[in-house]
Amino acid sequence: MYNADGQLIGALLHIRDQTSNRRLHKLFLDDQKKKKDQIKRLKAIGKNLNTRLVDASCKPMRILIEKTLTIIDKKTPAEQDRELIANVRKIQEYEIAAYKSALEFAKALHLDKIIAPLKLSLSEEMAANRSLRNLAETY
Repeated sequence: MYNADGQLIGALLHIRDQTSNRRLHKLFLDDQKKKKDQIKRLKAIGKNLNTRLVDASCKPMRILIEKTLTIIDKKTPAEQDRELIANVRKIQEYEIAAYKSALEFAKALHLDKIIAPLKLSLSEEMAANRSLRNLAETY
């Protein structure tokens, strides 16, 4: 999750700048800010668990990002926005699954100190996904 969020921060900057819809642009900007907060929480979790987080590429995230970036500039602005929404929602679903799994492990292992920050990050991912879904329904 740490590496995936780090990769996504840079990609969201590029994706955000390719949107034609102001609401979508703002959603991507807000998500980028939340990713930075999530990384801070993950660093704190690593410190709490006496675990060093390693910067390494997350292959599934890299593939999802690459797929998203390939659609840029190949469609009309509205079509491009719809495809960006669809692809970023796939990324959100990947992150939701990762946070749900981490939360389940934390509960099973009684790591109570890390449950709240994981829940917060999960709720942020779910809210971002809902916002994208709601915006997609207006296109």
